[in-house]
Amino acid sequence: MFTIKGFLAIDAVAIRLTAGDDFPYFHADGLSEDFVRSERLICRYDAAGTVMCDSAGIPVLECMCGNIIRGRTDPSMPFFTEGGSFWTNSTSRLLATTTEADRQSKTRNRCNGEGYESVALIPLRAGAAIIGLLQLNDFQPDRYTADLIKFFEGLGNSIGNAVSSRLADKA
Repeated sequence: MFTIKGFLAIDAVAIRLTAGDDFPYFHADGLSEDFVRSERLICRYDAAGTVMCDSAGIPVLECMCGNIIRGRTDPSMPFFTEGGSFWTNSTSRLLATTTEADRQSKTRNRCNGEGYESVALIPLRAGAAIIGLLQLNDFQPDRYTADLIKFFEGLGNSIGNAVSSRLADKA
């Protein structure tokens, strides 16, 4: 993560990995402690603190991170890719010009609220399964290109396979 953050010269890099029903931050570099604490979990919980599930019994994951992990992407939208990633060079513009329906879910808007304009969420794949995501945030707009996102999608596959292999070895 240190290498990725330095290579891109961006403000924050984080990885979410599967842990039970949820996908908490495994590591975050550059996100504030408050951000990580408040956004650590992405499952939707009811008032009693129980994970809410959809009609198929699958835990509901919120916000754009949940979209990426659940594969709820529409590559016909300019902010989703064929590889299942999300990216924008202006969260402010994205929120002003799209609806929740366009974005596939209700978004918490924490990244934008913290001042991050350039945000990319890259799925970490182990084979066909998405086991987490790589998050790239920067306060400046216009930090990413389609080619850069495609590069990180390939890296996300490598990271996902390596993490999955490591977890299998530990088990």
